[in-house]
Amino acid sequence: MTGANGEVEEGGIRRGSPRPVLFNLVTREGAGELSDDTLFRPVRVLNVEAVRNEEVPREWNFVYDLEVEEDHSFVADGIVVHNCHHVPADTFKEVAFKLRAPFRLALSATPKRSDNNEHLIFLSAGDVVYQADYRDMVEARLVVPVRHFRIYVDLTPEERRSYERAGDNAIILRNIASMASAKVDVAREVVKAEVNIGSKIIVFTQFIKQAEELYKVLRDELGPIVALITSKTSDRDSIFKAFARGVYKVIVATTVLDEGIDVPDADVAVILSGTGSQRQMIQRVGRVVRASDGKVEARVYEVVARNTIEEALSEERHVKGEVLEVECRRYLADELRRLISHVISSTRLFSQ
Repeated sequence: MTGANGEVEEGGIRRGSPRPVLFNLVTREGAGELSDDTLFRPVRVLNVEAVRNEEVPREWNFVYDLEVEEDHSFVADGIVVHNCHHVPADTFKEVAFKLRAPFRLALSATPKRSDNNEHLIFLSAGDVVYQADYRDMVEARLVVPVRHFRIYVDLTPEERRSYERAGDNAIILRNIASMASAKVDVAREVVKAEVNIGSKIIVFTQFIKQAEELYKVLRDELGPIVALITSKTSDRDSIFKAFARGVYKVIVATTVLDEGIDVPDADVAVILSGTGSQRQMIQRVGRVVRASDGKVEARVYEVVARNTIEEALSEERHVKGEVLEVECRRYLADELRRLISHVISSTRLFSQ
């Protein structure tokens, strides 16, 4: 269970068994395969352990702890296990409200939904029984504070003309702004600077084309320490393990890493493109705030196309209040050297 990035526990009665069963889910690297006809797809499982509890009635005395890799949306013995903020979605809702499990536990870092349907979570799993804010988790040394830097780039004349021709189509406007070519140069300089001070970085993009372009640029500049993960990537497990060992220092990714991964030793996120969803931003920031030995802060760089719809989207997704931001600053692209100098000097001072 991880409160930092919203992984979820859900419980219920195991099909074919008279006893209640609670499945505790932890996303973690591991070995071993779970093969079961009731799964929607194969899930790699590190461990399945039955835990006894003498303080509850004997007939309730079976709790199964599952540690799984990668995606944590699956069915095991008829019990749904997933991030509970997805319950109101049509497909999940149809399953959740048909469960007969008398005991359920649902966790999420992002229960608030843009469609205001979070009440369906409580209808399916019960009322809130415990809530912790970010400061609580910082004090418990589960997560670290965040330094947030917004960097504003300009569209090229050609990109600006395309943007103006798009009229009021918000999706097209967002896509043009998100793909601004100047973002790649900014990301390259930020990543190079962070690598030089020993950081491990995840770059988030909304588009495969943008991810592939940046990956090529970074690979040419930094060599084999850069990895790419998109929906086309089949060997994510090996990439994560290599990242944990320090073989890779940078992962360039699309939305496939927005939820459901555990990379506790990543400490820098670069947001190259995204939506206006605060949930997406929280989940992305959540990939780098997990506390680990020697880690005192996480840094988030958000690259935004100036004088475009992206400025409004950046404000909409801003996670102020949801995380502990000890610093939030804005820079223009031509101030990048000043930003990097500030980060290097202040990071070294804070780490001493």
